[in-house]
Amino acid sequence: MGGAAWAAANSAERRLARAWADDDADRFADVLLHADLFLPGFADDGASGQRLLTRERGGRTFLLVYTSVEALQEAIPAVGVGWRRTTFAELAGSWPNPAWGLAVSPNTPIGAYLDAEQVRLLGEEVAAEPPFAPGGERERAMRAAQRAGDAEVYLDLLVTADVLLPLAGPAGADDLGKPGFPWLVQRAAGVATVPLFTSRQRLRDVWPDSADRPAVVEVPLLSVVRAWPGAAYRMVVNPGSPMIAEFTGAQVPDLWRWAQELVLRRTSASQSGSENEPLAEQPVVAGPRMRRVQALVDPSVALGWLAAGGGRISASVGPAGAVGILDGYLVRWHEDETLGAATRPVVELELPYGAQLVRLVAGQEIVVATYDAELSWWRPSIMSVLRGEAR
Repeated sequence: MGGAAWAAANSAERRLARAWADDDADRFADVLLHADLFLPGFADDGASGQRLLTRERGGRTFLLVYTSVEALQEAIPAVGVGWRRTTFAELAGSWPNPAWGLAVSPNTPIGAYLDAEQVRLLGEEVAAEPPFAPGGERERAMRAAQRAGDAEVYLDLLVTADVLLPLAGPAGADDLGKPGFPWLVQRAAGVATVPLFTSRQRLRDVWPDSADRPAVVEVPLLSVVRAWPGAAYRMVVNPGSPMIAEFTGAQVPDLWRWAQELVLRRTSASQSGSENEPLAEQPVVAGPRMRRVQALVDPSVALGWLAAGGGRISASVGPAGAVGILDGYLVRWHEDETLGAATRPVVELELPYGAQLVRLVAGQEIVVATYDAELSWWRPSIMSVLRGEAR
C-alpha cells in the first residue's frame, strides 16, 4: 500500500469494508456477488483474449481480481490498460481451472481469498438467479446498485439516463409536455401507472412480440419528470424485469430535486478538484496518469454532432484551459499522458466516452452534452435539461 491510507474507491468497496468491520461474511459475499469486478491481465501475443494473472499462496493457485480499477493499478501498475470489467457470475460461468481459488483485492484491507470449493458454491448460488442481460454499461451499473441496496448510485444513474417512453398514439419526442400527449397508461392493483424503460432489451421483456410492441420515444428521464401527468400516476421503470423500480406520483418530483442535488455535488467536486492543493485522504494511485485536453470545434460540426451523433474530430489539441474567444464551441476530454505531447494536431480522432461539448457564450462556459462512445451519441447535460434547453 506504499504507506498511504487506504480509501474505498467506490460504493461496493465501502460496503465490503463495512461487512469486514462487522465480521459479516454473508453480507460480504452478497456484495461481492453483485458488484462490478476488474480482471487484470495482458493480451496474449498472436492470440485474442487475455492472459490471466494468478498468485500462489499456501501451495494453491488463486486467480486475481479487484474491486476497483484503483486497487488493481496500485497492486499491478504495469497492467494499466490490461484489464476488463466483469462480474462474479461471468467469472464463475467460465472458470479457467476447477482447482483454482479466487483472490479478491488482496492488496487492500478488504482483501479475501476464496478457495476452490467456496468459488464453486458461490458460483452455484449466483447461477441459480434468473438470467439478466444488461442493455449496456449503464444498466449493468444500475442493476449492481439495486442488488447492493445503493440507492444513491442508482438514482444518479437514473436521472442522467435517456429512457424509452411507450405511446398510446402517434407522437414525437418534441410533443412531450404538450396538451394531449398520448401517455400509455396501464392499471396495476387499481393504480394508474406509466411504464418506461432504460433500454430496448427491457422493453422486449414486456413486449417480446414486435407486433404487439407500442411505439416509443427516446427522451431524457428528466424530460419525462418535467412533463409528468400528475400525482395520480405511478412511474414504473423497467416493469417485467429483475431491475424494476417504482415511484409514486408524489415521489416523481423528487427525481427532479435529486438531479439538482447531483449537479451541486458534481460542481462542488469539480471545484475542489481544480485547486492545486491535494485532496485529503486520497491515496496516490500508481498506473497511467491522465490529463485533460481540449480542442475548438466549428459550430457546424458541434451542431451536427448534437443532431446526428458522431464523435470524430480533426483539430489542434491542447491542454484544457482558457481559449481566448468569447463565443463558440469546444470539446474537452481526458486522455493518457503516454499518448505524447498534449499540444498536437489530430485527424479523425474518435473522442472517448465522457468527452464534454462546451458552448462559450459571452465568455461563459456551458456544458451542452456528454459523449456516449458506446452509442456514438451526445447526451444533453443535466444542466441543459434543468434549464429547459433540452428534451
